[in-house]
Amino acid sequence: MPVLVARDRSAGEADFVLEHFTLKNVEQHLLPLLSRDIVLCTDGHLTFEAFTGKHHLKHQVLNASAGERVKASAFHIQGVNSYHQRLKGWIQRFHGVATKYLPHYLGWFRWFDQHRTEINQPFDFMTDFISAEEFQHLGRT
Repeated sequence: MPVLVARDRSAGEADFVLEHFTLKNVEQHLLPLLSRDIVLCTDGHLTFEAFTGKHHLKHQVLNASAGERVKASAFHIQGVNSYHQRLKGWIQRFHGVATKYLPHYLGWFRWFDQHRTEINQPFDFMTDFISAEEFQHLGRT
């Protein structure tokens, strides 16, 4: 199941489960996130080529399999590649995830990934996802 990941320079992230990796699906999910003055850095998939051409966006293509990591000292896709690697490693522990639940797992991963340096992760996770009233009902203050 394709997962589209977008990441900006300040580590703002978005991910989307796509039934198919098509121009229409990429437009639907990615276009609302982009400003007109961005430079989209991708692996050069033809869908991205069509997307940037159709919407007149600047596009930098990096061929990581050929060892290309950075272009013009500024353009890279290492943040997205790193995110993919962490996501795959994290989701592997579940030995497969039903497609219908994949968006929930992505949200769960995104929260843990954004808070990975915090000591009280389990407690913080629970406080973020359980309302204060329900949390107090559990005897926590």
